[in-house]
Amino acid sequence: MKDNDPQNNLDQNREEANEHHEDANTQQTNSYEVLENSSEQGSNESAVPAGGATSKVWMGVSLVLFGLLIVMAVFNPFGSTSASGGTVATVNGVSISKDKLYDELVSVAGEQALDGLIMKELIDQEFSNAKLTIADEDIDKEYNNFKSGAGSEEEFQMYLMQSGMTEERLRGEMRLRVQLAKLLGPDVTVTDEEVLDFYQQNQSKWGAPEMVKVSHILVENKEEADAILAELKNGADFAKLAAEKSIDPGSKDNGGVYDFFPRGTMVPEFEEAAFGMKNGELSDVVPTDYGFHIIKTLEHKEAEVKLEDKKEEIVGLLTQNKVLSLAGSWYQGVEEKSEINNSLKPVEPEKAEETTETTDPSDTDGTNGNESTNDAAAGNEKTEEPAS
Repeated sequence: MKDNDPQNNLDQNREEANEHHEDANTQQTNSYEVLENSSEQGSNESAVPAGGATSKVWMGVSLVLFGLLIVMAVFNPFGSTSASGGTVATVNGVSISKDKLYDELVSVAGEQALDGLIMKELIDQEFSNAKLTIADEDIDKEYNNFKSGAGSEEEFQMYLMQSGMTEERLRGEMRLRVQLAKLLGPDVTVTDEEVLDFYQQNQSKWGAPEMVKVSHILVENKEEADAILAELKNGADFAKLAAEKSIDPGSKDNGGVYDFFPRGTMVPEFEEAAFGMKNGELSDVVPTDYGFHIIKTLEHKEAEVKLEDKKEEIVGLLTQNKVLSLAGSWYQGVEEKSEINNSLKPVEPEKAEETTETTDPSDTDGTNGNESTNDAAAGNEKTEEPAS
């Protein structure tokens, strides 16, 4: 019935970046597809586990910028060179320059890093054009929502470790999330039904969920169920009838009792009746794939954290998921209307269209020899006399 911080070893850095580079090439051809990944993570589902889709999407954004952060940490194109002439390492007396390191990093992850910068600049421009602003409170709220959505503190720290991030860096990346929320949030609606669905499917994350204890009698046909229901309404003993009539071997011998269970344990029709009644209330006949039930709700246990306590947080999570699902197509539109010159993605010259017409080399007036033919035809028309 119950249903790193970056590694110090350059070879390791290069290997990790290469893996990311290959992954990026298969999953995105433009930087907007980093955002597009969000729509593949289940944002269309209202009951996405908190910290599932959203956290993983933003882990991907962090990795896209990983190469860029290494470049900027080691090579500052705007800063002065060191006393050793820009040398970052020596090997048996042979120097490795900042320029060489920079070129190597660009060849490995530069395209994705530059895509990330272009994406950031375009979003900044759209945000500025919309005359929107970000306060410290916005960043704090988004960071706290993100951390809460990641699950427990242990799960959050695991996320940081796996993505090679620090809390400080993660907080810095909340700016992009806030920008997208403010730009696209007005186009997003979260319904009460979606909030309730999310709450019910994720209650275990916030403590013990709502639970109910019931008795039930299961029989094979509706006629028998109707007869039993009539007996119960006339005062018959529920436990005795369950022992005599019920075909559910898991409960008939203890009066038809099912001990406390949360939502998601029984089939939907059974749960709707059980959770929808007050203590001591008797259901009508409830048909399911198992047969026909008469259910009596014995006792409710309220959830440790009620919906009202989490509603604002849930609305924020669902709104962010929906914003992310819109972000890919929105960013593609922004990219298409913008003039972007990317030196790491040179545009191939367009091939001249081949003409399908063949031209007579001696034809200088463009008639291709047709003029004389036309004239002859015209002349024939002029000399034709009607028969007298």
